[in-house]
Amino acid sequence: MTQTPVVQGNIEAVNQCLRFLTRISSEQFTCVHRPIMSNSIGCHFRHILDMYRALITAMDNLHEGGPAIVDYDIRRRNAACERELQLAKNELVEVLAWLQGLDISDQKSCCTVRTEVTLEETYSAELASGMVRELVFVASHTVHHLAIISIAARLQGVPVEECLGVAPATVTFFKAQTS
Repeated sequence: MTQTPVVQGNIEAVNQCLRFLTRISSEQFTCVHRPIMSNSIGCHFRHILDMYRALITAMDNLHEGGPAIVDYDIRRRNAACERELQLAKNELVEVLAWLQGLDISDQKSCCTVRTEVTLEETYSAELASGMVRELVFVASHTVHHLAIISIAARLQGVPVEECLGVAPATVTFFKAQTS
């Protein structure tokens, strides 16, 4: 299936995640390098997975005739996938398969995004959006967390891909500089 550039960008981000996870140990996955870091690499991967799960749940609901609500606040804190490297890999493979089978030919697939927006009070905003827009957001959010993961990895002496956690526009800029 030919993918749209938005879906392809998500596939590339998830493949970066999978390549990175093949290069680290379970100990590195769960290490918290204090005081510089407050979370493990595994916690960041769990968060990435939770963002994709929010999209998958909304798309499943949409296909079943229900409302497509993308709730980014439903998270599995302290989940097994942040402690078990293989489980995180397995979940990423599932996300990859979902992305590879995703048909977003209807560019106007509407959804509602729900997310907390304040620190001092509990207040969730609900916004109209589209699934394509949310795929762009989740890919960008994944890149952001990969940047943090690359710092955590380097603190542990783990070599990382040069463009791990680098935004696509920055990669394009760097390519233009070397041309």
